[in-house]
Amino acid sequence: MGNPRPIGILLVGAVVSALPCTGQSAPIAPASNPLATHAETREAVQRRVFSGPMASISAGGQARLLQIAERPQGLDSVRVVTFEGRPHLLLRTYESAYTCGIGGAGDPRRQGEAIAEVAFPILRNVGTADTAMSGPFGFAILVRLKVTGSCGNGNSDDSVSMYASADAARQFAAGQITGQQLIDRSSVLFGGNAVEVRLPK
Repeated sequence: MGNPRPIGILLVGAVVSALPCTGQSAPIAPASNPLATHAETREAVQRRVFSGPMASISAGGQARLLQIAERPQGLDSVRVVTFEGRPHLLLRTYESAYTCGIGGAGDPRRQGEAIAEVAFPILRNVGTADTAMSGPFGFAILVRLKVTGSCGNGNSDDSVSMYASADAARQFAAGQITGQQLIDRSSVLFGGNAVEVRLPK
């Protein structure tokens, strides 16, 4: 008998909206100096993203979080969304081929595996960016699910998203709470609906 897999139950719907951009624009560097242009773009994005409650994150933590957030889609993909009235830095990633083989995109077991397999490592990295990080903000991990039958390279429009508070991410990275406790303190959405996830013991 194999190891037990995460299961999930569809709950009520939830609403996520984009947070308006704030902050001042950075001066544009000459096109002949791409390194300076990139540096100025990073500074502008950093000022825009780390405002309000997220301004309390240390400068080193901000730089590290921006580095994590811009992969794999670049600086133009970095943004903050509001969820339940709080800002969340959005981090995008892709499902592994392993979890793709479990079932369809709507399979709660597959969604739970995608979170454990892909989102947890990102949250560990995020949680160590600033060991004093705390406040009324968090991190949204959006996992793009792969197309069943072409798990190696195809991606569908389906995604599972996890919204974790800054405190929970920091405590998870420090080993103070388990993955299941992190999920219990977070919100997981699929198709606009909350999903309750149970990981293996």
